[in-house]
Amino acid sequence: GQEAGYPRTYVRVANASKPLAWDETRTADLVKGILETRDTVLTNGPFLKVDVNGVGIGGLAHAKNGSIHVHVVVVAAPWVAIDHVGFALASGPTSEKDITAKPNAKGAMEASADFSIPIKKDDAIVVYAKGDKPLSPVLAGTPQEIAPYAMTGAIWIDANGDGVSLGRKK
Repeated sequence: GQEAGYPRTYVRVANASKPLAWDETRTADLVKGILETRDTVLTNGPFLKVDVNGVGIGGLAHAKNGSIHVHVVVVAAPWVAIDHVGFALASGPTSEKDITAKPNAKGAMEASADFSIPIKKDDAIVVYAKGDKPLSPVLAGTPQEIAPYAMTGAIWIDANGDGVSLGRKK
């Protein structure tokens, strides 16, 4: 029931200066972005920028004093309503809060949220944003199928300071 091209997965690459020039170097950069860097966002509209204690998506963050600080920025086109942001830890706890997006200087809708999360052991976190208003008429489908949604790749959390979390090393 998905429209062609939706959802999309964005992958951070080292060199995005020539998006239409494709060669072996660009292929290697994309593969590295997926397999090593792992800075990815899956979305059908909203876009997420996330850091945990200053470490971005795909990275290994170190817990400080038994907790982490998660900073989330959600950006979307004006017709994409963003109402909630939340997270899920690999160990199970989740949390979600309501947000209100406002126009930024470039006319996009933007909202931010922060979470302080106690961490007792190595873990991983993914962050998501979602909206209640369907993306019609841009997308077709049931309202639930076409509600705005975005999710990050994992950020690994090193709770004990040994430089490893759930098999992920820096």
